[in-house]
Amino acid sequence: MGKHTVAIVDDQFDIREMLAIRLQIVKDLEVVGVAANAAQAIGLARTLKPDLMTLDLEMPRIGGAESIPLLRAAAPEMRIVVYSAHLAVVDLTNEKRPDAIVTKSSHLTDLVATILNLLSKGSARSVGVSATISS
Repeated sequence: MGKHTVAIVDDQFDIREMLAIRLQIVKDLEVVGVAANAAQAIGLARTLKPDLMTLDLEMPRIGGAESIPLLRAAAPEMRIVVYSAHLAVVDLTNEKRPDAIVTKSSHLTDLVATILNLLSKGSARSVGVSATISS
């Protein structure tokens, strides 16, 4: 079986770089793209159809939550993991529901474990939200 493809979406350059470096060392993952905003993320989803996308919620113009339905339309089989520090005031229900949530205050190993767990479940999107949230 080949590597699972991952795209990273965050408006902060340092976060994108850190995640790319960390995920690239996981033998079953290949980072195929990075984006700084929702418009770029939708473009990546349409053209690259990655297996999974990490998604920050607080970004310029269109926020991460608002982009989830657009990302689902662009790549219906793609898993979405919200990786954000801003969860308290964001509606992540119904069409804005990601496949998982990991807070930026969590360890990166939690994010990697969540990603690998989602990808090991096959291509069908999960129904609920699997959350790894630290207080």
